Amino acid sequence: MSRDPADEIDESLADLSLGGLGPSHPVLSTDEDGVISLDLGTEPRVSTAGDGPSELDRFRKEWQAEVQAKKQGVSVGPVRWKSNEVTKRPVSSAGPSTSPRAQWRAMPPDEDTHKEALKQVASSSKILIQPRVSPIRAKRAEDAVEIYARAVEQEQSGQLNEALLLYRRAFKLNDSVDKLYARSRLKIAQEEDPTPTSMDVVSSMAPREAPYSFQRHLQFAPDYESKQSHRISDSPLTTIFNSRPEASSATFLPSEENLPIPIESLPPELLELVFAHLDVLSLERFGAASWKARWLTARSEVWKSLVKSIYKPPGVIPTTWARGRTQEDILAELSERHAGEWRTVMLEEERIRMDGCYIAVCHYVRPGAGDEWVAVTHTITYHRFLRFYPDGTVISFLTTDHPSDVVPILKPSLRGKGLHFGQWRLVRSDSQTDREALKPGEKAQPKVLINSLLEPSAAPKYEFEMELVLRETARGRWNKLDMQSYRSINLSNGEILGLVLKHQRPFYFSKVRSYHPAL
Repeated sequence: MSRDPADEIDESLADLSLGGLGPSHPVLSTDEDGVISLDLGTEPRVSTAGDGPSELDRFRKEWQAEVQAKKQGVSVGPVRWKSNEVTKRPVSSAGPSTSPRAQWRAMPPDEDTHKEALKQVASSSKILIQPRVSPIRAKRAEDAVEIYARAVEQEQSGQLNEALLLYRRAFKLNDSVDKLYARSRLKIAQEEDPTPTSMDVVSSMAPREAPYSFQRHLQFAPDYESKQSHRISDSPLTTIFNSRPEASSATFLPSEENLPIPIESLPPELLELVFAHLDVLSLERFGAASWKARWLTARSEVWKSLVKSIYKPPGVIPTTWARGRTQEDILAELSERHAGEWRTVMLEEERIRMDGCYIAVCHYVRPGAGDEWVAVTHTITYHRFLRFYPDGTVISFLTTDHPSDVVPILKPSLRGKGLHFGQWRLVRSDSQTDREALKPGEKAQPKVLINSLLEPSAAPKYEFEMELVLRETARGRWNKLDMQSYRSINLSNGEILGLVLKHQRPFYFSKVRSYHPAL
């Protein structure tokens, strides 16, 4: 068991003090290399106990032999130990100093004082005595980390036997190889992904749209049914404005009192130009900022532009309802129903949403290959996609691929098995033809008719038709399609065959930010 250098020096100095060696006190000093030097003085003092010079010389020789046998990096007197080599150095004769070591040297020769001061100096110098790692040990550590990394790769690839042998080899070279490996991986990760700076956080480029992430819709509550009729006097927002007359004269308020409000100086006409470049979601978020913003967005003409882009033939307005009338007449009637509030027309009137697609997640079970003891069954999951366009075209796609992979490429340029292109139109619930077909006590529902679904091949053999009911749920307006009928038409002989809807599930709307127009 190795002894502390400070304790050894402490014992030696205690013996020297008791024996009366030297007129001066021992002095410890540390050079720029971190090596501790001990100066015992060079002038002998005659002992009062009658010890002669021969005994003093013999004691010094024994003490020097004992110090030379030590392998710690400690310098004693004029002998300096460094890297197991002995070099002579002269004793410095510096002037008076105010350092702790100089004050300790000037203290009176007291044994307890010597011991206490020596312990403090030796303990404060321990951090300067650092063991040097030999090149051989460093090379063994590097080899151990390399073998440990190979063992991790073998374990991840499933070669457990080979991985176990490599783990044993690595731990034989270094018993702390797992910690060394973790530190090396952390260092590599920090070099590959440095700490972000302000230039990394703030970029002059426009923010990129987040990739599409599919979230399946699970409906537990019944479909939403509006209790309001088609003729509405005032919307809930207008009722709030009427109860708060100050809303029309409200102003923008700063987040901090001492900050200016540049937007307050813009007239409403310029804000209208800004609103024209926003989608519905961004417009509503701005309106939720303050009473002034809500008043401006509620009265904005941008809602009328959105309604014009949606309620136009041939897609949304059926010919039976719009026959003999222009689009201006149709829009005037819609506006009259909602007291001239175009925002309410946009929210309340029946429409197909085109800022995303409708997705149905379907399942069915089929038997697999088994024997008399084991019955194997397979659950197959497939998806149906419907994407509507304002010009009346629709894309229908049937695939087993995940929606996150299909939605970004669901465009007219897509080609694949199960893909069909067709035409769609909306039959409103207030359509005269639809009302005549209702049973007593049955409420009219808006329907979506899809026909002329053909494969994009040169010579398709079949044409498909769908009839769906447009519904609402608690999560949003017009975000559900229930398939009522699905039939195929043989183009060669005109035979119509109804398809089974046993495994069919409702279509639920999924918003896609990259789809345009954002309606």
